Order: sequence, then structure tokens, then C-alpha cells
Amino acid sequence: MQRPHLVVLALLLLFGGFLVCAGFVFIGATVWQRQRGDDDRIVPVVVAAVDMPAGTKITDPGKMLVVKAFPEDAEPPACFKNPEDLRGQVLVRDVDKYTAITMKDVTRDKLARLPEGKRAMSVRIGSDAAVVGPLVLPGSQVDIIGNVPQEDDSKKFSSKVIVENVLVLEVNTQREPPKKEGGIILNTATVTLAVTVEEAQKLAEATQRGPLTFVVRKPPE
Repeated sequence: MQRPHLVVLALLLLFGGFLVCAGFVFIGATVWQRQRGDDDRIVPVVVAAVDMPAGTKITDPGKMLVVKAFPEDAEPPACFKNPEDLRGQVLVRDVDKYTAITMKDVTRDKLARLPEGKRAMSVRIGSDAAVVGPLVLPGSQVDIIGNVPQEDDSKKFSSKVIVENVLVLEVNTQREPPKKEGGIILNTATVTLAVTVEEAQKLAEATQRGPLTFVVRKPPE
């Protein structure tokens, strides 16, 4: 008469052992997934929400772009993390839907960033141009020194500040400070500045008299 009870007890022990084994398997799997999650970290990357042809200006990042999660080791170089960083930029190539957009794919419309009453003026810089202080980068505020005729002798020149506190829009074709090469823009050829009409005239005259010197201001100043 005790045999049924033994059978039930054996079944209960077997079922309990099964639950214990299942618990260990579950815990082990959870730990493994967490460890794997630490190794496979994800990063946000801005991608196109729709197909966009070259020449498209990103006027509404909320509708034209979307953020996707990428594994950290698959993050595209020079990609964007925030859709708003692309507002006002123009595509220089076709971008398919859900394709990551990088700095090489866009060019910011510098005219849209001009302060009220300013003009965009590009000044060509020779190898003999001088820079005082940090390197000139997009977003820098600079004073520019050039040669001006002396009052008592127009054939002689002296150095003088031509314009002050001028915003640098571009250096060469770069509109953002570089993230590589230590933030250096090599082989500087042109600097695009935001200036008034009067400042543009002064700079145009100064460039004909010799090289310019850029003095970088410490922000804010």
C-alpha cells in the first residue's frame, strides 16, 4: 500500500530536480546575455527615413531622418548622432532609405548661418600667412591684421588691425572642426568669413598689399 506514495514522492523529487536544473540554465543564460550585451554595445546613428536624391536640403530632420541602433564596432565613420545636427545641410550624393548619413554626404549651407547684415567672403591664404594663437577653425572668432599705408608716406606700410571679431564660416571646404589629425586642417588655402560690406572692402584692399595675419580670439571674448 505504500508503493503509490513512493512513486508520488519519486515524481516530486524528479520534478523538483528538473526545476532546479531549469533555474540554473535560466540564470546562466541571463548572465551570458548580459555579458554579451556589454561586449556588443550599441550606438545611435542617424539614417535617412526616405530615399533622398543629391541636392536635397534637410529642412525637417524629424520627418526626413530617423535614429537607428548600430553595434559599436559597426558604427559608420563620421556619422551623426542627433538629427538636428543635419538641419540645413544639403546632400551631395543620393542616400537610400535607412542608409547612415555621414559628414562626407552633406554640405552645410553656410549662407543660412550668416548673422544678420553679414556677407560671406572667402580670403585666399598663401603659405606665408601667419596665425597667432590656436589654429583657425570653422566657428573661430578672429581679428585680422594687414598692411596699411602710413599717413606721412603712402609708399610705406605698417601693420594694423583691419577687422575685429570676425566669424570663420569655413576653412578650405570644411564647415566643421575636424575630429581627426588632432583637429588640424592641413594645407589651408581659403578661409570664408562673415563680414559686413565695409569689412569686405578693407580685406580686399589689404590682400592686395600683402599677407594677412589671423589672431584667434579666446571664446567668448
